[in-house]
Amino acid sequence: MRSLAKKVAAMSALAMLGPTGAQASILAGNIAGGSEVILSFVNASGDSISQDLGEQVAAINAGDTYNLDASVLSFISAAGGAANVTYGIVAGTTTTRNYLTSSGNATFVDDVTVANGVKSNWLGSINNLVTNLNQGDVTPTSTNLAYGPFAAGSGTSNYLDGGYNNWSSGDFALDNLTAGNSTLYLYKVVFSSANLGLAAITSLNGLFASLDLSASQLQIGSVSVVPVPAAVWLLGSALGLLSVVRRRVATAA
Repeated sequence: MRSLAKKVAAMSALAMLGPTGAQASILAGNIAGGSEVILSFVNASGDSISQDLGEQVAAINAGDTYNLDASVLSFISAAGGAANVTYGIVAGTTTTRNYLTSSGNATFVDDVTVANGVKSNWLGSINNLVTNLNQGDVTPTSTNLAYGPFAAGSGTSNYLDGGYNNWSSGDFALDNLTAGNSTLYLYKVVFSSANLGLAAITSLNGLFASLDLSASQLQIGSVSVVPVPAAVWLLGSALGLLSVVRRRVATAA
């Protein structure tokens, strides 16, 4: 009876992992909910390594932390530290034409759009990336989230660069890689079903990523914005308090 209870408890614990549980291989973009999020690093020589973060894009929230695989940490260390690598995050929900990309630029979305006509290129890019990573790691297991390292010119594309870094949009402002010691801002683009017009690039809920190598982690943060009503309330409160103070001074006089 105790043995059965232990088995049930173990199964329940696994079920609670939900989408954050490590997969045997990266989920593709045509799966419900989209592909799993892919974190990639590239050194100055063009060698690269990627890590499946183990959850789909909709599950990313401010405050999340992801432990970096030992082989990823070794790759960064061999390059001489975070300042000597670039990194990026991508994912895609190809069934709804919804994509996650990243950039070291915090403001480029103000003047950059993507033509709806290139959505098939984005679909092909994310599908090829997932396929190449799953094939490139000959022994993907539930405990092996890292893919690579792959030497430059090895024929394995395990990050969106060299024709993929702009997601085949023709606009290199969309380079998803930035220096490892810099903030990585997360963006989304949702293409229309039509091929005409432009798709806007917008912030992914104000989220950004950063590396904390002292903790061996990738950390997700959020840009703090004071709501306008709250700001107005604070200003009104301050003015009201100032008025009360002035009245008291006048009474005392």
